[in-house]
Amino acid sequence: MSKPEAPFVGKIRRSLTGLTEAEGVPGWLGSRFFRSGQPLPRPDLYRSITQPPSYMVFIVLGMAGLRYHKEEDKSAWQFHVAFEGDSFWVSDWKRYAWSVDAASDDDATRERARRLVKKITNACGILDREIRAEAERMIAHGEFFLHNPHAKVKRTYSYFRDRVEKGAKKEGAPPRPAEDFSLTRIFEEAAELSFDASAMVAFFFSYCELVLDALFAFDGSRTETLTAFRKLTWSERCSRVLPLDDKKLKPIYDELLAIKKDSRDEMLHGYGGEERILIPMPGLGLIPTSYEHLGEKVHSFIDWSSEDALRAVRIFDSFEEWIATDPRTQYALMFLRTGRAIPFQAKRLTELRSWMTSPDEFREALDEEGRYEDYASEQY
Repeated sequence: MSKPEAPFVGKIRRSLTGLTEAEGVPGWLGSRFFRSGQPLPRPDLYRSITQPPSYMVFIVLGMAGLRYHKEEDKSAWQFHVAFEGDSFWVSDWKRYAWSVDAASDDDATRERARRLVKKITNACGILDREIRAEAERMIAHGEFFLHNPHAKVKRTYSYFRDRVEKGAKKEGAPPRPAEDFSLTRIFEEAAELSFDASAMVAFFFSYCELVLDALFAFDGSRTETLTAFRKLTWSERCSRVLPLDDKKLKPIYDELLAIKKDSRDEMLHGYGGEERILIPMPGLGLIPTSYEHLGEKVHSFIDWSSEDALRAVRIFDSFEEWIATDPRTQYALMFLRTGRAIPFQAKRLTELRSWMTSPDEFREALDEEGRYEDYASEQY
C-alpha cells in the first residue's frame, strides 16, 4: 500500500494550478525557440533570484508533476513550463540562484513571468512552513548541522592580528628625524593600533565561539542540548569542553578569561557600568563617582598599548597552538577548518570518528571528501 500523500503537497499543487509541461522537442528546448534551425536569444526576464532559493523551486515544481532537464552548463536543473499561453524556462544557476526566461520580452510576457514567479514563490512559502515544523522535530532528536563560518571569522581575526603586529613594529622602530617628528602623527598611529587591537580581540572571541561549538559537537559524552550548552557562561562552556586542569592550557585560559572580562566584554557591551556615571560638581563640571574609575577604558581614548596588544597576540597564538596539537581537541579543529557544516547528527559523527585513527589519516580522509565535493560542484 502506498503511503498517503501529506496534506501540504496538495496545497502546493493547488497553488501551482495553471503550470503545465511545455511541449517541444528536444526536451525543454521547444521548437518555438528556434528559427531556421538556430536557437533564438533568450531575454532575461527574471535573473539571479535567490529568495526563495533554488532548491525550494526544484522541489515545488517537482511536486507539481513537472519534468526537469539537465541540458545547460552550470545549471543543476531546468524546467520548460507552459503558463497562461506562453512558454518559459525556469532554470537553476550553480545551485545558488534561479531565473525565468522566455523567447520574448514584450510587456505581456513580462507580466506573465511576474505572475509565474509569484506563484512559485507562494508555493515555496507553503513548503518552507512545513520544513520549519519538521526542523523542530529533527533538532529535538539531534538530527541537525551548524553552519560553519570559519573562513569568514578566522580571516577577519587574522587580518586585524597582522595589522596589530605591523603597527607594533612601526611603533618600536627607531625614532624619526627631528624634522619628521609629530606628536599628532604619533598619537594617530597609537590610536590606530588600539582600534586594530580592539577589533582583533572581538573577532578572536567570535572565533572561540566556533571552536567551542565544534568541541561540543564532537564530544561523545555530551548529554545536554546545544541550546542548553549555549546558555552557559563562556567560562562554563570552556570548562565543559576543555581540559582546564591541563598544566599548559590552564595559564593560557586564565589569560584569555582576563582579556575577555577586562576588554572584550567591556568594549562590546558599550563600556557600561558604574564607571560611566558622572555627577555634576560645582566649579568642576562632571566628574566620575570615584577618581579610581578614571583608570577604566571608558575614560581613555586609547584602550591598547602596543605592549598589551602584542601580549594578547602571543596569548591567542598559544591557545591556537594548544588546541591544534592536543589529541583531545585537534580533530574538532581540523574539521572546523574545512568549512563544512558542524555535525550533531549521530550518523555523520560516527563516520567522522571512524577516521580519527591518527591526525594524518583524519586529514587525508577530509581531503578526499573535499576533493569529491569539489568535483561534484564543478559539474554545474
